[in-house]
Amino acid sequence: MPRARKSVDPVDINHFRKLWNGGERRRALELAQSADLSEDDWAALHGEFPELLELINT
Repeated sequence: MPRARKSVDPVDINHFRKLWNGGERRRALELAQSADLSEDDWAALHGEFPELLELINT
């Protein structure tokens, strides 16, 4: 059975944006990692926050 796609909760993405834009990028990344996001959701985050990939790789 295929895994159901879990979409980003609007509250989570708003919290992510608040943390990210407030300079707490590591905490924003931890929030995203704890949310069990789908590949599509990760792609959307990478599209909106291109620096996210650099942070993941550090």
